[in-house]
Amino acid sequence: MERRESTDKQQQLTLRYNQRLLFIGKTRSGKSFLSRALMQNFARDKDLQIIIIDPKHEWKKFGKGDSLSSPRLVTKYMEKVRIQIFQTFTWIPALDEMIDKILLRGKAIVIFDELGGLADANKVPDGIMRLWSQGGGKGVGAWALIQRPKRVPLIIKEQSEVFFMFRIISLEQRKAIQDFISDIRVIEQALPKFYFWVYEEGWDKAILARPIKQSVKLS
Repeated sequence: MERRESTDKQQQLTLRYNQRLLFIGKTRSGKSFLSRALMQNFARDKDLQIIIIDPKHEWKKFGKGDSLSSPRLVTKYMEKVRIQIFQTFTWIPALDEMIDKILLRGKAIVIFDELGGLADANKVPDGIMRLWSQGGGKGVGAWALIQRPKRVPLIIKEQSEVFFMFRIISLEQRKAIQDFISDIRVIEQALPKFYFWVYEEGWDKAILARPIKQSVKLS
């Protein structure tokens, strides 16, 4: 199933569940809001499993796992639960086991609601390496949210196909974006709050998007 977001008259972003997405921006810049809006749209596919890794323990309301408003809080992977949340401050063996099982199952999205604390430019668990290098071909998407471009692991920079860049105040941090987006405009100045750049691998330039006011409409 394909889902599309119209960005401008010249380019259209096509999102598929098995893609790798990277969301970068300071706290409260809008990246979590956008990622959850996208989750809502993908959650309409009843055959798609969504697994959220929540190191910040920001998700508070849980249920049976049949919708994003009622996700199942789990301590290990559950193959028959459609929407599940795993809360942990650090990387633990249960996450490696979970990723192995998801890669075998297919048709899923694994979302790291904050990558910091689990991986950085100098430390990448094997499970994340497998997810970003093998997931696309096995029908498993991977999304990562992180605050600082310089902390993004190389495997995630190299394998991510779609980038969402929100407000980043530090010029040094914005310059690190050039490692994976060559459009000079993304480093010239910090964006206003909730504005963001959209870039898909292969595009000649990034697109500046206005703040979203409601769930992103994809078709």
